[in-house]
Amino acid sequence: SRGLGDVYKRQVQERSVVGIADNRVDKYRVYATTEGQIVVKAQPGSECSIDVYGIGGQKVYATQGDEAIVDAAPGIYVVDVEGTRYKVVVK
Repeated sequence: SRGLGDVYKRQVQERSVVGIADNRVDKYRVYATTEGQIVVKAQPGSECSIDVYGIGGQKVYATQGDEAIVDAAPGIYVVDVEGTRYKVVVK
């Protein structure tokens, strides 16, 4: 029969698998500059879908390519690059 220790071991093992998946190396660099810009860089030559959303969910920028530089007002933005989302704060 299985005891509570076996149940705990299964839960820990499941969590460790999820943790490994979350620690992947990102293919994209997304950051804000001190000049009020959002910079997105992908592998050179790749054709990525790049979308930038304001905190209210409205799309404020969209393009295709391997790089984007977006002038942005101070605030919080969500950048979506091929389905991978990043939160960016512009000061």
